[in-house]
Amino acid sequence: MKRLIIASGNQGKIREFQGLLGALPLDVQPQPSGLDIEETGASFAANARIKARAVAAACGEWSLADDSGLSVTALDGAPGVHSARYAPSKRTDLSRPCERERDPRGLVNARGMVLRLGVFLR
Repeated sequence: MKRLIIASGNQGKIREFQGLLGALPLDVQPQPSGLDIEETGASFAANARIKARAVAAACGEWSLADDSGLSVTALDGAPGVHSARYAPSKRTDLSRPCERERDPRGLVNARGMVLRLGVFLR
């Protein structure tokens, strides 16, 4: 059975991928603990590529990575790839970009939000 390493330390995300890929002949595993990868890409796809390549190189196995976030029309597409850093970490992922106090212009308009996702297999 081929091993597939999910480029994430998020146990919820690992379970989601294990569920999605469960019917395939794959041994789906999380990335090694302590492996910290800086997401420096300008797009979700670029960040997914960075993570998949780093984990594949570290493990010598196939790696699957994703990166996602919200782009809010009223905020000119922000927070985009910076979604995770846009609000306090104690908030849920989907509520982060809606934090009024985090936008210097005070603009929040949930009607113009788009969830964007990039996935990369290396």
